[in-house]
Amino acid sequence: MITRLMSILAAAIAITISGAPFANAADAQAYPNRPIRLVVPFPPGAATDTVARLVAKSMSDHLKQTIVVENKGGAGATIGAAFVANAKPDGYTLLATTQGVHIFNPAIYADLSYDPLKSFSPIGELVSSSLVFAVRSDSRFKTMKELIAYAKSHPGELSYASAGQGSSLNAAGELLKHYAGVDILHVPYRGGGPAMQDFLAGRTTMNSSYYSSIMSHARSGAARVLAVGSQKRLPLAPDVPTIAELGYPEYNSDTWTGLAGPAGMPPEVVERLNAAANYALKVNQPQLESEGYTVLGGTAEEMRERIKTELGTVTPLLKKLWPPAVQK
Repeated sequence: MITRLMSILAAAIAITISGAPFANAADAQAYPNRPIRLVVPFPPGAATDTVARLVAKSMSDHLKQTIVVENKGGAGATIGAAFVANAKPDGYTLLATTQGVHIFNPAIYADLSYDPLKSFSPIGELVSSSLVFAVRSDSRFKTMKELIAYAKSHPGELSYASAGQGSSLNAAGELLKHYAGVDILHVPYRGGGPAMQDFLAGRTTMNSSYYSSIMSHARSGAARVLAVGSQKRLPLAPDVPTIAELGYPEYNSDTWTGLAGPAGMPPEVVERLNAAANYALKVNQPQLESEGYTVLGGTAEEMRERIKTELGTVTPLLKKLWPPAVQK
């Protein structure tokens, strides 16, 4: 009887232990032993989705395990982000995260359903995307200096299109207005596609977009890129100046994409995933750079420090710049 009771107790303890993310170091070393879910908090076809799928394929090869990409878009990426934040921290549910998730959303949502730093285990940065400002080829403005000078003497007359209120493209435009001291009307759209369409049709003066989005229109002669938002010129557009070069050295509207998981992931698992991500970036670097991305990579701690720094600098500034209607 006692022997049987001890067997039942032992089995119960084993089940309890197995419910933890990892029962022992051996389990962590065996990771991953089943498919991994990578949540993209945007609809299929978005820039983050494209990068995530490319990186996931090479990470799967490195880890010798399937990574399934799942789109959970909506509410400014808060739905997908919250889903991952509340998942079991065992390394089998990850997030293709963005600057918007950690830095912009805290400036927009007063009741954010996750903590931008404490709710996640950073794994590593993937790429940054330079945001640019462009006008149509028939525009009177040949340079960004000309456009800014005109905007200063004609407040509210010019306009810029973006992918929507609270988006990285909106942030780029508002930062430009702040640093240059100009009043340019923001025209928000439900995505970059509609914004680009109306811009090319002449309904807005200027477009704020990813370089990869405007690249084909610039090459065809339909649009002219006036300036890039990164601190350094783009290799694909070496003749286009940065906003910083034009007399606004603090301006930077690069937006980044990275990988994260729920808070509390085992360090060994974070290290494995970080190594796989850096491998994937190395394999896909030529393709990513040809599409206008800057490959980042690095450590999980570097990503954590970036989030902490931008929460202390970018987020407070955006809270001041964005109108109350954006801060939901």
